[in-house]
Parts: sequence; structure tokens; C-alpha cells
Amino acid sequence: MDLVAFQYFLSVCDCLSFSEAAEQNHISQSSLSKTILRMERELNVKLFDRNHHPISLTAAGLCLQEHLKRLRPLYGQTMRELDRYRVHRNIRCYLVPRLYALKNAALAFLSANRDIELTLETGSDFTTAVREMMEGDYDMAVMHQPFDLPEGVRMSMLYDDKLYAVLPQSHPLVDRETVSLAELDGYTFVETNFSATLVQGLAAKFDFHPGMIDVHRSITGSREEVMLRIARSQNIGIFCSRDITLYNIQPLKLVTRPLKEISSLPIVLLEREGRTDTEWHQRFCTFLKKEQENYAAPLSTHVLPERDTATAPAL
Repeated sequence: MDLVAFQYFLSVCDCLSFSEAAEQNHISQSSLSKTILRMERELNVKLFDRNHHPISLTAAGLCLQEHLKRLRPLYGQTMRELDRYRVHRNIRCYLVPRLYALKNAALAFLSANRDIELTLETGSDFTTAVREMMEGDYDMAVMHQPFDLPEGVRMSMLYDDKLYAVLPQSHPLVDRETVSLAELDGYTFVETNFSATLVQGLAAKFDFHPGMIDVHRSITGSREEVMLRIARSQNIGIFCSRDITLYNIQPLKLVTRPLKEISSLPIVLLEREGRTDTEWHQRFCTFLKKEQENYAAPLSTHVLPERDTATAPAL
């Protein structure tokens, strides 16, 4: 047992929820649960009754809570005094887009490196992320490669990501093996907050002209609903492959086609040139790259047969 385990135990006592306690301590629920189970094995007592929701403390758990609560103020005071002697290891990272795999990797790093303070900010705007990083608000940004990279930015690739037009199977462009942006001029694009920034960036970079960008701003389920709206119309979406492979698009009668002008939009790690490259920053970057090595998912398993002529469901 250690002081951190005691802190986790008291957090669970306060809220009687493993998931909430894990969130408060910035670790995964699995890691916190394993820590509590290890405490129970070492003490040879059961601390929580997990048979009901919410969980409750056993008699042994109440006993341990009572004694540890007396130590909590002393623990806090001790940590504050020791803080004067510590080297502060801080990492500020901006994540674009909100990819769970990246966020989970960052949380796993935090759980394994308790001497480092990690601040994560998530968003969906390329320009904002790069600008704020260059202004010093963040040490680094993890995002799809910007269409235009400003000077003074060091870039390293984490993993590749493809870019596709998503079309209803009845769309006149489905017979193309690839689709050019010029052919998409004038069409309405149905997009999520993030994919809308892709369309806007492509329009500025390659001088094509969407008829309208219909942004679906729902907080939950936005990708699923956007895909459904594309299937029920003659509109188009532009998505990265990892957004598409989260869902089985075959029942919706959707097809994907590569873009001629730009087929790949990799996830990259951006850092300011000249920034002090500390040992803990290097540790975090190495960890992220290693965690993402096997993240790629083949899109081919989700592409519809080209000659299936079934129509999309009507409104």
C-alpha cells in the first residue's frame, strides 16, 4: 500500500463511485479499481460492498476510512511543504480532434507518471490550436496535419489517416474511383463540427466552392446522425477514415471515395521550434507515438460494393 492508494480509497469513500473517483484523480476506472483490489488483498479485508448500486463501505472499510480521514489533513500539509522542493514537470497539450484513443493514451501516461502534471485541452479548430501553441499557451498539439504549416513549427507523424468523400449510393458521382474537389463544387456538405473545419480548409487550400456546409452541432451522436442525413439525401460529407470506421455504414447504403487532390491527412505532433525539450516532454512524446502504432483501422471492411444499386431510405 502507498499514500496514493489511500488517496484513491478516500476518493471512492467520498462519492461511492469508482468511475467518478477515477475521473477526479485523472486515471482510468480500471487502474483505480485494481488499486483498491490490491489494497483489499494486502489488508486481507473487503473494503466495499459491490453487490448494489451505489456501492457501500463494509465495516472494515468504515474503520479504515475513519482512521485515514484523520491523516488526510496531515497528508495535505506534508505534500504542500514538499512541493517547495520539487521540480515542477508540466505538460500542456492541445488535442484536435476529440479522439478517444489519444485521450486514453494521455491518461495512461498520466497514470504511469505521477511526477508529471498533464493539462489536456480538446477542440475542433486547426487554426486555433496552432495559433495558441505558437503563442505559448500549449507545449504541443496533436492534430490532423494542417493544410498550411506556419514557420517555427516542428512536426512529427503519429499515424496516417485517409480522407474520403462519403456519398449516398444513389449519388451520380459513385461511379468514379476517385472524386475531385472541382466535381464537388456547389454541393451541400453535411458535417460535424470537426469535419466542417476540414471542408473549410480544403475550400481555402484548393479553391473549391461548397454550395453550403450544414454543420450538425449535437453534443452526442453527431457522427451517426450526420451519416444518416447523408444517406437520406443527395448531399456529401468529407471525413477522415477513423471517423468512418467507428460505424458500419453498409446498412445506410453509403459509399466512400478518395479525393484526387489529397488522399491522406495524417495525425501529427506539433511543437514549437526552440522550445526547451525537457526529459518529461520527450517521455510524453515517445509514449504517445508508441501507444498509437497499432491504432490504424482498415477502411476497406466498411466500403460498400460498388454495384449495389439499392437506394437510401427516404425521409
